[in-house]
Amino acid sequence: MKTCAVIIAAYNAEKYILECYNSVKNQIPLEDWEYDIRIGVDGCKKTADVLRKNKIPYFWSEKNVGAYIMRNSLIYLSPADVYSYFDADDTMFPNYLKTV
Repeated sequence: MKTCAVIIAAYNAEKYILECYNSVKNQIPLEDWEYDIRIGVDGCKKTADVLRKNKIPYFWSEKNVGAYIMRNSLIYLSPADVYSYFDADDTMFPNYLKTV
């Protein structure tokens, strides 16, 4: 089975993060692929509170290190065959990952 890691750096995204997460979670799966959603919260406690309340795992950075560093940090959590960057205030069409 192959893995696609969806990398989401989140800062001040408490209004959008659930919609973003659910749009990634509800992707139409490709055969023999699984999706690994990695959310990095960049020093924003409100965003972390929303994720914690909804029992969604995330990586926490105490200080704001910026989207570039957060995304690169999330890559090293575990290997994947393909990485896709996605913004916390966006939503994916149901077949988006089929085109990546």
